[in-house]
Parts: sequence; structure tokens; C-alpha cells
Amino acid sequence: MHTSENKKAYISELFSGIQGEGLWVGLRQIFLRFSGCDLRCQWCDTPNSLNIKQNSFAKIEKTAGKRDFEEFKNPLSFDFLLESIYSLEKDFKHHSISLTGGEPLLQANFIKDFIIDLKKNSSLLIYLETGGHRFEELEQLINNLDIISFDLKLPSSTGEKPLWEQHCKFIELIKKYNKKAYAKMVLTSQTTKHDLEQSFDLMKNSIENCTLVLQPVTSSDLSLIPSPKQILNWQAMGINQLKSPNIRVIPQTHKFIGQI
Repeated sequence: MHTSENKKAYISELFSGIQGEGLWVGLRQIFLRFSGCDLRCQWCDTPNSLNIKQNSFAKIEKTAGKRDFEEFKNPLSFDFLLESIYSLEKDFKHHSISLTGGEPLLQANFIKDFIIDLKKNSSLLIYLETGGHRFEELEQLINNLDIISFDLKLPSSTGEKPLWEQHCKFIELIKKYNKKAYAKMVLTSQTTKHDLEQSFDLMKNSIENCTLVLQPVTSSDLSLIPSPKQILNWQAMGINQLKSPNIRVIPQTHKFIGQI
């Protein structure tokens, strides 16, 4: 018996959509959103995925892009999720599958076997979106990842405790395994120079093969949104500190076009 047959995962939703952040912005992906997160960033845009609830339901899209969701009780089985993904992929070819959250690496034991089986029957690239701090879990499955999108969590932006050491070890793993990746920093009006310098310092040995994306926060709280002058100054700081122009400013484009 396949050891994965009895494995299950807590899922918030599965759907076909447009990647709205980072270097692969605009590409069509299948999004598999895992429930549960160990952080509570003040600007989190997926609050419904923060907690794992025993009696929760996952929203599963039946037809790619039609938003014809059905609800299924969590946790969902290995085979059910695979078949649901294959069904969406049959409607038309997607660039990749985004394993997102919440924090997907909280369910790394499930994901490790899941992506091995997924690769056997699909040409989808495996795209991980993560907070960039759970390095031990990353190492469990990094060999089967194609693209890694990871955050650098600035305490002055998130309202969370510093994670510099965890981020450093996370980046070291990406370099060790020579993975295609990019780092993303969500910036608010409260972002400090100290946090920016810390983040740029973490990236100083990685910037040539790991692009840094500065993402101005999207928020209904207008006081959190950084000014144009702040963004220009912060990008210039990074270019000077890293001695590289390989720093991009990319907002959350999916919010502009009404995509979830």
C-alpha cells in the first residue's frame, strides 16, 4: 500500500487563478491553499486560512476559473486532492501549482509525498509560497520544488517578532540546493531603516541568483500604505547596499483586477 494513501491535509481552497505577486505575476496557476499559519502579520490578506479547524470546510473549484466552488469537510485525502487538481488541469494548461497558505510548510509531511505523486502524472511546475522561516520543513521537500517564493518578514511591517536567523538558514538551503527562488518583502509606512538594512544584509550573498521583490502593502487602512517617496528611497537603499540593480517593486496586481 502506498504510504500516502492514509495522509490527509487541511485545506482552505483549491482553484484556478492568476498569480498576482512577485516574478511570475500574470501567469495562470492552480492554487492549493493550506490552512494554518504560525504567524499573525498585521497586513495578512488571507485571514480565513490562519487557523486549522476540526470542523472546517474546504472550497474546491470544479471548473477552472468558473468559481463554481463546492465545499468538502476537512481534512481532505491525498487522492481526492490529486484528482481535483487533475480535473482543473484538464480544462486548459496551467503554468504551475502554487502551494500557499496560511503557511504550507506546517503540513510539510503531507506535501513531501503529495508533490512526488503529482509530478508523476502532471507537467505542472511546483511553486511554493512561504513565509521563509520554516527551514527544517523546507529541507524535507526542497528537492521536488521548482520555484520558491519566500518572504522576509520585517518586524516593523508585520508586527511580529524578528525572524532573521530563520530567514538566514532558509536562504542558505536555497543556495545549497541551487533552487530557482525570489525573496519578497511586504513594506508598510511603518517599515524602519534598520529592518530594511537587516534584510538587505541577508540577501547580500544571494542577490545574483535570487531576485528581491519589494511589495508595497495593499490595505484598506490607508495609513499603512507607504508613500511613493518612501518606496523610491527604499529601493535605492537596497541597490546601494547590495551593489545590484536586481531589486524590483511589484504590488499585488491581482487586487487591481478583482482576482482572489
